Amino acid sequence: MHDLICTSVTGIASSYFVVGETYSADEEWRLTTPNPDGSLALWTVEGNMIYGIVGDHDSEVLAKFEGL
Repeated sequence: MHDLICTSVTGIASSYFVVGETYSADEEWRLTTPNPDGSLALWTVEGNMIYGIVGDHDSEVLAKFEGL
């Protein structure tokens, strides 16, 4: 597990992450957050960031994290 603290958030991710909150990613750097309908949203953290398109580091950065 990887504990991460959110340091910035933009766009659609603003509905899922809070700056200053701690999130736990699994060993493959995936984490989940609740959707408004009760289901889970799956996110992939790459280099302490979540990108708009997984694997495309030229796409919009939606959230940034620091490791604890």
